Amino acid sequence: MNARLVAEAGAGTAVTPTVGPADESTVLGPDDVSRIRSAVELVLEEPSYRARAECLSDEMRATATGRELIGALEPRA
Repeated sequence: MNARLVAEAGAGTAVTPTVGPADESTVLGPDDVSRIRSAVELVLEEPSYRARAECLSDEMRATATGRELIGALEPRA
């Protein structure tokens, strides 16, 4: 699921298994090694992935933490 979300955001790519159902419990196997290598090379070589990952990083840093949100909800004396 995380790989799918990263891919949908344009910050990476997801490699689905070549054998078996493509659900979250399926693991990648030896037959998937070359596909994984190609995906890694693509993400490292294509600047758009880095740019989108940096945008996501900025968005995450700008988002309030759970502690900050709780503090904002607590009644002030």
